[in-house]
Amino acid sequence: MKYELVYAELTPEGFAEDVFRIHPVNPKDQSVEIGVTHLHQAGQHRGQPVILIHAEFCNRFQWYRRDIPCLAMELISQNFEVWIPEMRGHGLSPANRAYRRNSLRDYVDYDLPAIQRFVSERHPTPAIWIGYGTGAMAIAMALELNTLQRQQMASIALIGMKDARSVLRCATQGFWDRLAARRRGMVRSLTSGLDRETEPYVLLDTLPRPEFKRLATLAHASTLPPLLLVELLVDGMTPESHIGRKLLWAWGEASKKKVSVPARSLLGALAQPASYKPIRGALNLWLKGRFVDNIAELT
Repeated sequence: MKYELVYAELTPEGFAEDVFRIHPVNPKDQSVEIGVTHLHQAGQHRGQPVILIHAEFCNRFQWYRRDIPCLAMELISQNFEVWIPEMRGHGLSPANRAYRRNSLRDYVDYDLPAIQRFVSERHPTPAIWIGYGTGAMAIAMALELNTLQRQQMASIALIGMKDARSVLRCATQGFWDRLAARRRGMVRSLTSGLDRETEPYVLLDTLPRPEFKRLATLAHASTLPPLLLVELLVDGMTPESHIGRKLLWAWGEASKKKVSVPARSLLGALAQPASYKPIRGALNLWLKGRFVDNIAELT
């Protein structure tokens, strides 16, 4: 697999930031390039790798900001090595030629395996995978379809999983808005900011429904990594509850845990202190092999 180092620098905070651009082997579209940011403590022993997959309409800034508390900086302070890929056309990843036709299955079949191979070639220790929104859905589907090597996954945390209807409802304001988005092939974010991007309509429209077709195959797998499922409660309700229940059932006897976190919005949970603190607490305890049942313990 071809790749290039875009830039490397030592930040004022004292950690190294390297940005790569990898070229997945993709017979469908050879123009695909994935930007991958690597953050780690400079001059120290290499820590366990953590791979962060962002949600829809987002980029690396969902995880990594120098001006506010963020998960990437939290992990670096604990001596983890952080790897943040950005999906096609997001952040430092240029849009591929067939960008408007990108689907979640393209991520699952080509991009996530390339990311795993790139990281594992540089760090043989199995990585911790953390996904948010469509990133979480892609990781779950990749496990279901065996496009990721499970022995190279130390554990998995999935945040804010939701079905296609929930995503489109959050991203559009009504039927005519959805129809216009479908005709132009793109859906624009309703909010603005450094981490706000557009998405191909096909990608959002082809997200798995609450029933994964092959989840039953996971229940009989003996190599499933430990799973943490973080449900986001917006107005006391969660649009991903059906998916979460089915995923936990599919995990069988493997190690698993679910935590519910109140949030103001589905995409903004990591930017709001009230929801970020319990998410960070749940992840910290999970990484240390501990479990909690009371959300008050996470703040």
